[in-house]
Amino acid sequence: MRTINLYEIYHSVQRRFNNSKNKSVSTFKKAKKMLDLAERFINDPSFENLNEFRDAEFAWLDSKDVNKSKKYYWDDFYNAYISNDYIVKKPIYNRGHLGWEKTDGIVYGLSSSVKPKQIKIGATGMDLYTRLRKMKSRYDYNGMKVEFAFYINLASKVESFVHDFLEPKRVSGRTKNDSLEWFYISARQAKKVVVDAIAINNAKLGHTKLDIKEINSRLNVY
Repeated sequence: MRTINLYEIYHSVQRRFNNSKNKSVSTFKKAKKMLDLAERFINDPSFENLNEFRDAEFAWLDSKDVNKSKKYYWDDFYNAYISNDYIVKKPIYNRGHLGWEKTDGIVYGLSSSVKPKQIKIGATGMDLYTRLRKMKSRYDYNGMKVEFAFYINLASKVESFVHDFLEPKRVSGRTKNDSLEWFYISARQAKKVVVDAIAINNAKLGHTKLDIKEINSRLNVY
């Protein structure tokens, strides 16, 4: 038998999550919990984390707007775990987003003329100009402007913390072919939340000061 890469199973769970973005808010939240617990398991394989993922997967499958599937990724995780012949080989980059093994990157706040009173908060391992051009190509946003940007350690973790904190302000009505990273918040408020999140992250890393590099140049892509 070949050594099983737990990340490949996780990636299948991630596809389920992506397919839930246009479903009900309840189903989306169940999918997010399922994905988070899958990530927890591959980072810390244990029966406790495996059972929590199993319960989350069953809850998602019980959702009314989910096509019933006989595929249980809990089984795949379980078989890999008891075989004791598994690895976790994660990609460093994934479509321009930071991979877990990338220790630094950019957290940014973006506004657009087609998204009044909203800010997109994201993280990337690309240079900022390239990331904006890709967003323009994919989403066709007009009048984009970088409101703030910081080059920091573990940018993806800071991004995740900020998204969870701002969940009540997340733009509802998740439309097809649009990013889920838009929030009803001012640029000033969003920047403060990001700076606070960086401070919390740095404290966890044992840093004694707020060691961040602000990217001062404002980029506009129309």
